Amino acid sequence: DRPDIMKESKSHGTFVITDNFSKIAFSAGYVVQEIVDVGENGVFNKEEKKHLDFLARTPTISKAYSPDAGTTFAVGLTQLLKSKTSSVKKTHIFWIMNMLSFADCVDRSVIEGVVEFGTDIAMYEDAEPVIDTVYNMVIPSTPGNAPIPNDSRFAIAINAGLLEMCLKIVLRFEGYLDDDLVNHVTMLLHGASAVAMLKKSSEAIAKRRSLVLRMLQLSDQNAQINDKCQEIIRTIRSIVQTNTGSEAYDLNAKAICRLCYKFLENDAIKRCSRCKRATYCSRECQLDDWHGEHKRDCKHMSKQGDQVKMAGHGKRDIKKAEQHEKNVSMAGAKAFSQNIHTIMLRAIFQECNILDCVVVVDLCQAPPSIELKLVADFLSDLRMNSAENYSHTKRVVDRNRSNGSITCACHSLGVYGETDASGIPATAVLLKTFPGVSTPCGSWTAYQEQMEKDMPEDFDVYKVDPQLREEFLDELNAA
Repeated sequence: DRPDIMKESKSHGTFVITDNFSKIAFSAGYVVQEIVDVGENGVFNKEEKKHLDFLARTPTISKAYSPDAGTTFAVGLTQLLKSKTSSVKKTHIFWIMNMLSFADCVDRSVIEGVVEFGTDIAMYEDAEPVIDTVYNMVIPSTPGNAPIPNDSRFAIAINAGLLEMCLKIVLRFEGYLDDDLVNHVTMLLHGASAVAMLKKSSEAIAKRRSLVLRMLQLSDQNAQINDKCQEIIRTIRSIVQTNTGSEAYDLNAKAICRLCYKFLENDAIKRCSRCKRATYCSRECQLDDWHGEHKRDCKHMSKQGDQVKMAGHGKRDIKKAEQHEKNVSMAGAKAFSQNIHTIMLRAIFQECNILDCVVVVDLCQAPPSIELKLVADFLSDLRMNSAENYSHTKRVVDRNRSNGSITCACHSLGVYGETDASGIPATAVLLKTFPGVSTPCGSWTAYQEQMEKDMPEDFDVYKVDPQLREEFLDELNAA
């Protein structure tokens, strides 16, 4: 009944096909293994991927045989995962599906099926294969490059309940979690965090946010949750809250005022008519920013929009870039405002003026990581890694220092899945300016001086003990 697989088997190995759907899946594993054995170090060439793709996409059995059968072999495997009568071990199914994921032939139904199965698993031994299989599907590897999170696939997985699946797994098997499973879940969630700024994934997160937050609220009521689970819960909470408004449950914010950093809903947004990128809460803020900073930035911001078009990207890609910038702008402002006390403490502990530093926010991490770099070190690294952006960045940083403003460099995953020369996923950097007039003391320097005066005497120990200092700041961030 399966001449297509029989033909494939003659090229790669010999096995027996029966009319039993379960045995078809089990037998096909030998085909996959033969193909894998040919590949070097798990990297498949074009022909090998073609064979895997052929196997994944061929019809399994007719609907007349079983109304629940999938239309392709890969979809059929997801049906077997959920089957309670299948004689095939789930470990074999996961093994086959992991191989298929390397062929880039995973479709929506396969991702949705695995996530759906993972949400309701009852056996701990199924947890790690589920996480690994989903990871390979949504963060595919390519020859010569590091795995790159895929925005479209992550969006499908998130819409299918990926975040809820991870939360349920760690809560259900809390007492059995080993370091391997914790690390694998964390890696998967860091991938989700990396794409949270991209258009499709950010929209998927917005759709699932209320449900995930309700689940997180329920988990907060359990005081017995161990530290491993708590760390994963913090990561999930960070993912669903990173690009929302300033408050934890402010879900309606769509933009941020460039001058006062107030989070805005759609009906409150005013936009620069020239560059279309600067947004404001009022006409007053727009005029003040034009006479202060934006008049000099507007031309460059308009040019950036034109560069996207000149690079050959279509309207869909331009919308992706616009949404990405909006998400990064909001997430960066939120990370800065929520951690300003810690940022100022870092400047005090490092015994440097906050205006002589650049705040570096890595939005690929969950929660976002924050580092304070001296301006000279920041510009030196930039000249080495991104010389084409050096002149504009230096101009912005120098201007901000002279105006008493802090520069924040927000790093995020590139919009189009680019890689650098070493095959590592490329990151985009968005500069944000935070004026000191909005501080309680009227300037950042005065604010830092006031904090130093308020420090107890025993705080000097943190200046000379880096380990103790980082432990203190971590505790402060957690609080």
